[in-house]
Amino acid sequence: MAEQQLIGALEAGGTKMVCATGYADGTVLEREQIVTTTPQETVEAVNAWFADKGIAALGIGPFGSKCAKGAPHRPAIPSYGITPPRPVKAPKQRKAA
Repeated sequence: MAEQQLIGALEAGGTKMVCATGYADGTVLEREQIVTTTPQETVEAVNAWFADKGIAALGIGPFGSKCAKGAPHRPAIPSYGITPPRPVKAPKQRKAA
């Protein structure tokens, strides 16, 4: 039997990026959750995570909880599946007690 190719997966959400490696049969070997910060920091962290994994391909699922300005997921609407540009939210700062 031929050796399976290692593939990567990235779920790109608004508050976190979930990175994983595994095989096409659904076997997951590694998984990491990266909290989004600035676009540059987040992309650098994702790139660093995948850098030495030796994956043959990467699948990206850029889907958040809303697909259009305030609209819930509805496959019938024209913007379904399109990720609109969104500002990056800064993490909330806790006040010192």
